[in-house]
Order: sequence, then structure tokens, then C-alpha cells
Amino acid sequence: MMKFFRKYNKHLLAVFMALLLVIWLGGSAIEDFMSSRNRNVVLGTAVSGKITEVDRALAEKETQLLNVLGARLGQPGVFNWQTWQDRLLMKPPKADERLNTIDWILLKREADKLGASVTPQQAQAMLTSMGVPSEAIRRVAVQSDVKPDLFYQAAASYFSVENLLKTYLWASRPPEPDLRRLARDVLETASIEAVVFPAASFADPDETFSAEQMQKQFDAYRSTRGTGGLNFGYYIDPKVKVQYIRIDPSKIEENLRGSERSYEREAYEYWQANRDRPQFRWTLAEVEEYKKAKEAEASSNGMADANSNGADADSNGPVMPKAGEAYTDFRQARKKALEAVRLQAAQAEAERIVSRISQVLREPWFAVERDSETGIKPAPDSVKSDGYYTKTVDDLPGNMRYPDGIEVKSLDWKTADELAEVEGFGQAGIVTQDQGIIRAPQLAFNVEGLAEAPEESHRDTSHFLSLWQTFDTPLQSMEGAIYLFRVVGVEEGHAPASLDAVADQVTADLRLQEGMKKARQAAENFVAEVGTQGLRDAIRADTELQAKITPDRGGYVEPPPFPRDATIRGMPSNTVQPFGEVTQEFIDTAFRLAAEGPKSELTVVDLPAEADVVAMHGLKLRPLYMEDYMARRTDLIGNIIRRQQSVLMAQWLNAKNIRERNQFEYSKRT
Repeated sequence: MMKFFRKYNKHLLAVFMALLLVIWLGGSAIEDFMSSRNRNVVLGTAVSGKITEVDRALAEKETQLLNVLGARLGQPGVFNWQTWQDRLLMKPPKADERLNTIDWILLKREADKLGASVTPQQAQAMLTSMGVPSEAIRRVAVQSDVKPDLFYQAAASYFSVENLLKTYLWASRPPEPDLRRLARDVLETASIEAVVFPAASFADPDETFSAEQMQKQFDAYRSTRGTGGLNFGYYIDPKVKVQYIRIDPSKIEENLRGSERSYEREAYEYWQANRDRPQFRWTLAEVEEYKKAKEAEASSNGMADANSNGADADSNGPVMPKAGEAYTDFRQARKKALEAVRLQAAQAEAERIVSRISQVLREPWFAVERDSETGIKPAPDSVKSDGYYTKTVDDLPGNMRYPDGIEVKSLDWKTADELAEVEGFGQAGIVTQDQGIIRAPQLAFNVEGLAEAPEESHRDTSHFLSLWQTFDTPLQSMEGAIYLFRVVGVEEGHAPASLDAVADQVTADLRLQEGMKKARQAAENFVAEVGTQGLRDAIRADTELQAKITPDRGGYVEPPPFPRDATIRGMPSNTVQPFGEVTQEFIDTAFRLAAEGPKSELTVVDLPAEADVVAMHGLKLRPLYMEDYMARRTDLIGNIIRRQQSVLMAQWLNAKNIRERNQFEYSKRT
């Protein structure tokens, strides 16, 4: 028998993989799979061996299950391995930046080779620690008609690749000289005082300019995007028209169907199962309210009822609860428990409605093939109407109709920044693995007409939208509402056709530019007059200057000590508060003056990005000491890795790099 297995082990392995694929795909796919002639096709080869159609199909099913986990557990996309690229690149993914199932297979094999693999049992424990209990997995499995073990296997693959990435990142730690340089930049601090002269305070609101000046300004910045301050630009950003369906569980909760008796019973069961949770503990406010009620009761009855409302008692009267103690009686927990079960019921109802609407919205696209040249799915005629969403909602079954809980809305031409300002929808998004969020504006602009479509049929397209196509994954907002959306119109970014289109902005910018010159002159005059007088006293004595500087911005400031590089504090490296975006000249000057201390000369520096001029004076430099460096060395290593993470992971997860280091080659037959 063993001789038989040794002789035919490759054949048996192929049969095993085929059977495994059948298990993944489910019984309904058995006939299709067994009749397929492509199951043994070799898609390509790598150092780890061949990759077959069976491998690809298993990987596709695996990543589909990961997406299901994210969509069904209240955090869309949380297990979606493709969102790593999306978040780290901080822009809509282009075709050549996407990963496909081949790359997923190669990453998994790398993790296995380097000992980073996670078992399904370990994945189950990790999911539990992340707040995803086994019961939640079981519920999702029942809804998806698959075995729970398959979800744990998919999660194990995900965590294996994640371990691989963490290993790679920490193996990329910087050399000692780089660490010491970073330590100086983030730990050494300068203390200064300054007076800020805003250009806007010195600009003449009635100043006019010649046609030649206007045209020259327009021509200089016509094709440039403005970023604020003196960074002018008149390029018109791309815009989109968006439609969305908003499903609000809080509104649904107000109109839930079902008897109060059933909710009362569920609330009691919920409290019994979750008695140790913080929500069922006395708060300080509740303790105070309870004491007042007891005092009022005692005053009314002439005595205290020691056993009222579950309170313990002794010979001296009732023992009052303490903040942080668990409720001992359902009457104490009833209100919160009812709120919890009703919210759960509303969320489940919202998910049911979203699932139904999503299914209806996807159906017309099932038979649509991608254009072989453009890679775009042309929208079916049936979806190309402004009233399509409204009709879809109106056609819901009667038991899914919640007029106040389901809203259809259209947003006319919005830039990405304007879309981000839309209440609710603008902040909604999908959650990535490490709790980062890809928000609606980024998703909405990864659309036909504004972003490149994937060029190859095997590339992932989960975040690319055709016009009129609904984004597959529901978006969630901070307030708990769920959004389904589509883009129904796009306008490409472009330079304005003529000066007339942006004449008012050009005039305002020229006035600000002239105001900057006047602010510079005022700062230099101020410095010349101050002499040895302190800046604070000098600005107070200059009533004319105080009247010139706007109350909400400018004037005397003495900021907290700041480093050369603020990234370790979670801020952009070129930002110093309260000045905003600063220049390298500002940083260098501040540290030079701080090193000189109070005897330093007053110096004037421009901040073009803020349209400010700053007169500064040094106070104190706090140098970096060796004990500080050694105490923070580990943190610094982590800081450098986090700062380099975007670049490092983009390199590691780049499809070309994945295939090169695995020596992968597509089969000529594909």
C-alpha cells in the first residue's frame, strides 16, 4: 500500500486538491468543476512550484470569504488583503499597482517558507481577541452556507501574510547613524517667541490690477493646483455626481416591528449573558441619582426601605452601590439592556435591507463583460436613470419599508474636498486591516473617466467603478448609518479656458501677494524698532500694529518647545504649531536662535504656505542627552519603520516585485 502511495503521490495530490476545491465551492459547483477542462491548467511557475487553476480558484474563494467576514461583521473590508495597497498608496489604485490571486498565492507561500504561517486554531484565537467571537463566525457561516472552518482557514492565510509583512518591516530597521540623526531631529527641541504678521491683515481689499498683471498671474498658475497661502493655482479639480442610498439603523429602531414582551425577554437574556460588561455597571451619576431617590423615599415614608431596588442592607440601613460595581438586579439594567437589544435588532434589519438592495443593484451587472480594450464594464441601460435608486427602494417588500430609515439622495458636481464635507456620506468609508479607513471621496474618484481601469482580466477590480455602477461594499459612517453609492457623472480636471473663469480668484491672490510684501516690510520695521525690548512688551506697546493684525490670527505667540521633525508626535514633519506649515529656513533659524538663547538677534522669516511673515527671537535649546536617546531608542526604531512603512510595503506588495523575488512566470498557455 505504501508503495502505491509513493508511486502515485502526485496524482493523489491533484485529486486531493480537486476535492478540496469542490469543498470550497460547495456542492452546487461539483458538476461544473468536474466537467471543466481547465482544472489542471498550469497558470505559471515559481520557485515554490507550479500554480494551477485549482490554486487560483481556491485563492479566489479564500479572499471572497475574507471579504464576507469584513462585510458581515460590521467592519467592511477589515479582512480584505487588497486594502493594504489602497491605504498605503493613499490614492485610487491604478491597474499596475493592484494585486491579484496569483500574488496572494505567492505571498502565502512566502509566509509558509519563512515560518510565518498561522494555523486555523490560532486564527480563531486571534479573531476572538479582536472582538470577533466564534458565535459571530458561525452566524456568518450559516448566512453564507459554508462551514465555519473555512472562514478560520481563510483568516489563517490572512494572518500568515500579515506576519510575513511585519517580519519584513522589522527586518528593515535603520542603521545606528540614521537612528541618532532621527533622535536629534525628534528629541532635541527649540523654544522661541515670535510675532506673526499675516499677509491678509495688510492686503488692500479694494486694490486693482492692470490687465497685464492679471494675465501674467493667470498664465503662471493656470495649470497648477492651489494648496493655500501663496501656493496659488487655478486648475479646476475633477468633479463627480454621486447618488447614494442611506440606511439608518437609529431611524429603523424607532419603527421596529415586534412585541415589547419579546424585546423584554431578549433584554433579560442579554443582561444575563453580559452582566460583567462595563455597560452594566453603576456610573457615578447613577449612584448619585440612586442616593437622591433613596433619600427622597426615606423622607416620604419616614424610614428607608433597605431592600428596595436590589440594595443590600445591614442593621444601619441600606448599603448604597458604588461606581464601577455591577448591577445586581435586572430592574437596574433594564433600560440599557432594552436599548442594546433594540439596537441589535435595528442593525440586523438594516443589514437585511442592505443585502436585499445590494443584490438587486448587482443583478443587472452579472452578465456584463468588460470591454477588451478599455477594461471597463459598460453600464446596462436599465440602470442608467436618475430614478433607478428611488425605484429600487420603492420596490422593497412591505416588511422592509422604513420611510424614515431609508433615504435616497443625489449630490451634484463635487470635488473630492467638497465631497468630504458632505455630512455623513463624506466621512463614511470602509475599514482596513489596521483600522485605517478608505473614505467615500477616494472611492468615488476611482471611477471610469477619472481613474485608469485594470488592463488585464486577471487583475482585481474590487475598488474600480464603472459609471452608474454601485460600489460593492457598503460604507459605514461614524454615526452608524450604512451607505450604498454610485457615480453617475464625471468631469475631468482641467485648466480654466480663460482668465474670465477665475478672475475673482486671481484678483484676490494678487492682493494677498501684495499684502505679503507689506507684511514683510512691517515685520522688518518692527524688528528694527524693538531693540532689546521683549517681543511681548513691544507688540503691546505698538497700538497701530495691533489694530492692523486680525484678532483671530497673528500677533505674539510663544509656542511649546518643538522638534525639528514632528512626525513622532503624529504631525507632518513640516508643521509647527501654531504657525502651521513651515519652511526648512524657519526650522534652521529657530534652532540657531534657540541655541543662542535670549541674546539672539530678532530675525524675520517668510511662511509662504500660510501667507505669514514671522519675526522670531530665541529663548532656549534643549539638547539631546544620551540617556534620552537610549530610553527612546526602541520607540525611534518603530517610528522610522512606521514612517517608511508606506514605501516599504508598497515595494514589498508591488506585483512586479512579488513575482520577481518568487521567480514567477506566467505560462504561455494563459
